[in-house]
Amino acid sequence: MDREEYNQCYSNGKKHIDLAKRLGSENDFGTAVTFLVLGIEELIKFLVIQMSLGEDKRFSDKELNKLFSSHTDKHKIIIEFLEATKPIFAENFVLSLFNKMNNLPLTDELKEVDNNRFKELGSMVGLTEKHLTEEEIEAFIEWLARNADKHKNKGLYVDRLDKSKDLLTSRLTSPTETKKEDYELILKFADS
Repeated sequence: MDREEYNQCYSNGKKHIDLAKRLGSENDFGTAVTFLVLGIEELIKFLVIQMSLGEDKRFSDKELNKLFSSHTDKHKIIIEFLEATKPIFAENFVLSLFNKMNNLPLTDELKEVDNNRFKELGSMVGLTEKHLTEEEIEAFIEWLARNADKHKNKGLYVDRLDKSKDLLTSRLTSPTETKKEDYELILKFADS
């Protein structure tokens, strides 16, 4: 695979985020959130493919295949990247390098840092960009883990709010119920 091919992931991710911004400006916040999530997923796919084309195999073939089929697996990889952008992570990354160079043991926390596949890039991004605070990164991680797939689907479909009830007594939910505050929160993360 050449760069032109996998650049399509970046272009498509950027297109999704641009579309989300346009939808947000038209107050279509539900669909906008969906496209923000899809855009972030495409951008992590781009980064993982880029990192996987060298000799350093950080991602298994199974993980690479799931980049093209599983939203949840992409969210887990996004979370791993976000962890590496925290300021404390960068400090621990430097400490883990120091310990390894001096044949000192790694604590469990430093082993976790050492096992993060984005440790170099994430540390650099976290220290140079500083778009989000550590608390905001943590909030985004929690949102991704708990809500991303639900909000992505909510932005596309009219669905039953309570599927345990009889259809006739169920209430429907639609993309129009997504609030501007939800959109703005996810937009901040996507822009970062």
